[in-house]
Amino acid sequence: MAGEITLLLQAVSGGDREALGKVFDALYPELRQLAARRLHPHAESTLSPTILVHELYEKFAGSDGFAPSERSHFFSCAARAMRQIIVDHARARNSGKRGQGLTRVTYRDGDGVENTLEVISLDDALKSLEQIDPDFHHLVELRFFGGLSIREISEIDNVSARTLTRRWRQARALLQALLEEE
Repeated sequence: MAGEITLLLQAVSGGDREALGKVFDALYPELRQLAARRLHPHAESTLSPTILVHELYEKFAGSDGFAPSERSHFFSCAARAMRQIIVDHARARNSGKRGQGLTRVTYRDGDGVENTLEVISLDDALKSLEQIDPDFHHLVELRFFGGLSIREISEIDNVSARTLTRRWRQARALLQALLEEE
């Protein structure tokens, strides 16, 4: 199946828009599960996992420059796009409410601990983190929003898992400090 996905993604990179639909059909259960883990079940939000995956498809289908090279790269792109969709939705929903009905995102950190954060605060902290260390930002985005393991990120970035584990601890601590600052 992984080889089939890679071939379909190569077809997408070559401009075959029908191949993108086939990729989403094949990966839909994983994408929906990923989306469900990112959205807090008790948040006052109309954004469901199904809607998030459908908006992700629309975002990718409408993008001329979308050219993932392999499955892990696809999920890396999906992580960033899901973050953008969730944040945009939260900002639109909360405009004029001054903090009422905050949209929350749930993530499981590297130690299996589940955390819930207000998505706009997380986005602001990630922007600050990007200014401090773009590599930390990339790692956190892939872990939180992409749901990728250290091993998968290691393959994407061609960095040892041991190095990424150390950087993950540092990035997580820095992100926590940034969130506490807010």
